[in-house]
Amino acid sequence: MSWNALRAALLVGAAYDFVVGLLIAAALQLLSTILPIPFPTEPIYARLCGVLLMGLGAFYATTALTLPQSKLSVLAAIGIRTVGGGFLTLAPLVDRGIAPFLAVFGAVDLVFALWFWIALRAASRG
Repeated sequence: MSWNALRAALLVGAAYDFVVGLLIAAALQLLSTILPIPFPTEPIYARLCGVLLMGLGAFYATTALTLPQSKLSVLAAIGIRTVGGGFLTLAPLVDRGIAPFLAVFGAVDLVFALWFWIALRAASRG
């Protein structure tokens, strides 16, 4: 099997992170009116998270374009998605002040982590 399935998964993840990051950084007010997430009292930190999320998207894209040499970076991507996804999924359960809708973003991250893992295993066998 080739690395194409993993490459595609990483590029989809990269595009998702880049778009969400761009929306957070550039259209935070609009985003908070569309989604059931309150506008933060200190929006600079949310916007910084958006910029960092765009950087994470760049990391995934770079990893995808340098496969199979960047196999270790795929493991890092799986770890980042798993920890971040777990955090966003569990945070609203632990702290009632956190918007429950954030768990949706966490679930998406966990799905990406699983997709990356399955695609990596398949590519490594081929």
